[in-house]
Amino acid sequence: MPPPKETAATARGWTLPRSLLLAISGMVFIAFTALTVILLWQKRTDTIGLAVKRTQNLTRTLEEQMARRVAEIDLELSAVSRSLDRLPVPLPLANGQIRSALQATAGPEAEYRDIAVIDADGRLIADAMGGTSIDVSDRDFFTAPRIGSAADLYISRSALTRDGKEWPLVLSRRLSKADGSFAGIVAAFVSLDRFREFYASLDVGRGGAVALWDGTAGRLLARHPDRPELLDLPLDRGPLFEALGGGRDEGVLRGRSPIDGIDRIASFRRVAGLPFIVVVALDLREVLATWYRDAWLYGSGVAIASIMLLLLTAALLKQLSRQDALVAALQTSEAAASQLNRRFEDAINSLSVSFSLFDAEDRLVIGNRTRMALSDSAPGITFQTLTQHAAANLIHAESLGDDPAAWVQWRVERHRNPDGPIELRYRDGSWVRIHETRTREGGTVVTRTDITQLKEIEGSLRASEERFRDYAETASEWYWDTDCEHRVSYLSEPTAGFVDDPGHLNGPDAIMTLGRRRADITLDNVAADPKWQEHFRQLERREPFTDFTFRVASSNGKERYACVSGKPIFDAQGLFLGYRGTGRDVTQQIVAAARLREAKAAAEAANRAKSEFLAAMSHELRTPLNAVIGFSELIRDVHYAKDPARVRAYAADIHASGQHLLKVINDILEVSRIEAGKLELHEEAIDLAAAVEACLTLVRQCAAENAVALRCDVPDDLPRLLADATRLKQILLNLLSNAVKFTPGGGSVTVEARMAEDAGLVISVRDDGIGMTADEIVVALQPFRQVDNSLSRRFEGTGLGLPLTKAFTELHGGRLEVVSVPGEGTTVRVTFPPGRIVLASARTVKAKAS
Repeated sequence: MPPPKETAATARGWTLPRSLLLAISGMVFIAFTALTVILLWQKRTDTIGLAVKRTQNLTRTLEEQMARRVAEIDLELSAVSRSLDRLPVPLPLANGQIRSALQATAGPEAEYRDIAVIDADGRLIADAMGGTSIDVSDRDFFTAPRIGSAADLYISRSALTRDGKEWPLVLSRRLSKADGSFAGIVAAFVSLDRFREFYASLDVGRGGAVALWDGTAGRLLARHPDRPELLDLPLDRGPLFEALGGGRDEGVLRGRSPIDGIDRIASFRRVAGLPFIVVVALDLREVLATWYRDAWLYGSGVAIASIMLLLLTAALLKQLSRQDALVAALQTSEAAASQLNRRFEDAINSLSVSFSLFDAEDRLVIGNRTRMALSDSAPGITFQTLTQHAAANLIHAESLGDDPAAWVQWRVERHRNPDGPIELRYRDGSWVRIHETRTREGGTVVTRTDITQLKEIEGSLRASEERFRDYAETASEWYWDTDCEHRVSYLSEPTAGFVDDPGHLNGPDAIMTLGRRRADITLDNVAADPKWQEHFRQLERREPFTDFTFRVASSNGKERYACVSGKPIFDAQGLFLGYRGTGRDVTQQIVAAARLREAKAAAEAANRAKSEFLAAMSHELRTPLNAVIGFSELIRDVHYAKDPARVRAYAADIHASGQHLLKVINDILEVSRIEAGKLELHEEAIDLAAAVEACLTLVRQCAAENAVALRCDVPDDLPRLLADATRLKQILLNLLSNAVKFTPGGGSVTVEARMAEDAGLVISVRDDGIGMTADEIVVALQPFRQVDNSLSRRFEGTGLGLPLTKAFTELHGGRLEVVSVPGEGTTVRVTFPPGRIVLASARTVKAKAS
């Protein structure tokens, strides 16, 4: 099928119409202008928002400043009022004392200009500034306290003028006589100039304003910039007056000021608890000055961009005119290109294989008849589309795998980066081999060859080989071949399970035995083993062999056993080629036989131990029982019963024998509980020094009877030990009793305690007795065993003391060590871990000898 030809008509069809170009240019201009307007409007909104926050912050500052000043003045008025109450004479008679008190409160740093005391008729008694007599009986700051009965602070409602002069802001408090009647007022005169000076220090710009209004916003008290003509002018209109009239105590206003006509942003706030309103306003033009500059810059940018867009549109229109000229030239070359295309089509259609050419964008350019017959193909279709169609309708599921989408992705990537031939199976059973080659222009040439017949031949060969392999792999044994030098040349798969690990077939170590002889991988001593020497002679004679067993090491280091059988192989001329045979893993059988032998030996040892235990226990139990029976018979005898002293002695012997018998039984029960895991510890903080002293007291008499000296070396600064008190005493008593029992007369036993290097605690019991060998130590640590286990042994006992001590120590997380030399003595160390140390010992056990 010929590729599509580009003609002048098709080329012109792809030309951008001039009207569309003009429309796009207009839309770009409109969009850019609209975006600029939106950006400027948002910037203007943000600028006004920042100005509002600034005015709100300033009003909060003015509110706090006003409240603080009034509070400070009120404190002074209260102080003066209290001092006047303490005067011994009536107010008019204490003029001098009052003036002195007032002058002490007034000063340059005071919040008010003057402070005065006025009598009940409204006449000045005294003031701090020494002013002339005045009459304030008609002023609100005098009349309001006179009418009321509470001594609360009163603030004059407005700053009126009298005789053309400004009347200051007055704060007053009522003075009462002892009977509660009105005695006058104390008043502070605050100059509003102090507020104007403070407002002038605030930065609100040239067009901004800061003002203090009375509680109704009907009269202006102070303002910056200063407008004296407004102070006595009632103002009952404007946004501020209306907002307060609507019940608002704070807010933001925007508009022209009724005072000076300037457009401002203003924030107002009522001073909490006081009849004042503070207002901060900023000139809107000053606030937006930076925005106006940015708007001019943005507008200039829009104008420049519009000019550039106009120039670009003109250039594109010129380019369209040049394209029209190129179309005419293209028409001239169409005839020659058409002739070349026909020759190329004839050439590729003569090929017996499928041929297709894709361009750099993986679109089909051309394909021969064989290619086009495979699927619905047309020039311009993409390779990915063809691959998806093939995956859905042509490719066999065996080639697709479990994820057809993933296969399509892989096929496209392989097409873009060719790497050798690809073989695919179709659903009709046919096979193709695909070769892909990249062209210099970035395209791809694809050829497909039918290899169905070749695959059928390969399948027959593979089936024959797999049949033999299945026989080998399903057998319980494995199969092997060796060459003429007895090197392994083939191993069936189950061998991997033997070489690596049982149950893990196809292990990586299977190949490690290839090329090696059996003698190279065995752990046997080949040179000294007669079995191997006889095997070598069999191999030299080319004789068959069966069940030859040898040791090998697997990859994990474990020792295993292999058992192999083989027969020699010869070619048609009788030339020896090697051996072929089977093998199996006999490790389990050999190990099972070894374990059987070990179990038999252990059973025999247990039987011997049982016999020794019964013999020892019969002796240990029979001795105290004989004593109990014998002495009880004597007590029962009438002749001896008449002698109380002898009866008490026999009873003591019976009690001692019973205690000994009880100890034997308790020790046996303790061992049983430990072995069953049912022994629990009752832990507490133990004073080790006290515990050692208590145990020494119990063995001191026995030591004295055997002429054995007891020594103790336990420092007084040892910490307390977290342990079971009963088990700790059993540990100490068992060690001390053994040491005393096995130390001859004239010897010594020493108890020591110290802190270990790892912050643990070590208790040592050392004697200079008979000592033990290393083998005897092992016996002594086993339950029911004694170093001397004959019936006529010198030392009595069950053989449970040292094993119980070891078990109790390990229950505490510690360890027991025995160091002994025959004829020199024995040292037993009990080490407790750092986690058992809780706090310092409270007492000291000094070294002593007995």
